[in-house]
Amino acid sequence: MGTKLSARIDKQDENIRNIHMSQMSLEKQVAQVVNSLNLRPKIVEEVVKSSNVEVLTPQKNLPPPFPQRLKSSMKMNSSCILKYFKYVKDIGVSKRGLTEYETAALTEECISRIQNILPKKLKDPGNFTIQITIEQSVHARGLCDLGKSINLMPLSLYQRLCLVSPKRTIVIIQLADRCIARTEGVVADVLLQVGSLIFVVYFVVLHFAPDFEVPFILG
Repeated sequence: MGTKLSARIDKQDENIRNIHMSQMSLEKQVAQVVNSLNLRPKIVEEVVKSSNVEVLTPQKNLPPPFPQRLKSSMKMNSSCILKYFKYVKDIGVSKRGLTEYETAALTEECISRIQNILPKKLKDPGNFTIQITIEQSVHARGLCDLGKSINLMPLSLYQRLCLVSPKRTIVIIQLADRCIARTEGVVADVLLQVGSLIFVVYFVVLHFAPDFEVPFILG
């Protein structure tokens, strides 16, 4: 296998050399054409002088400002290609041969792709409730709805706590059945105790029939 690969790379090296030689011959042909075009104005001038006819000669094209850069780029490209093929040739010759029996260890991601093993789909654990104490007078449970950043308090429990009057707000709550519920206002700086921790939160007062076991909703 190594001899075939080296022979193929040698053939490619020979093709590259042939391409390089053809480029050099093409440059010589282009130079000859340019020289012949440069001699044409002299012939035209002789014909004009003999016929006494005025002919407008086109302006000569200006040569590139740095012609040596164009020539060097072509040489650099060919040299880079030769270096690349020499590098590939060295890799192919020194490549380790394939054995008839070999064990390859695959990662977990590869195994899941090959065997189409999908992870087990788990159910939504749902919302949970916690025991809370509000203003050291109401002991109840609160539903922790982590998807909404709002705390709801029923109007009946607000009146029982005798808190400060709620501030008017333009907040409108849309229920699950897409009904619109208008709030009574917002009560700020309410002390809420969870275990040994005390938080200062705000509640949106809403007129609804509270659940007996879980009257509060915590966002």
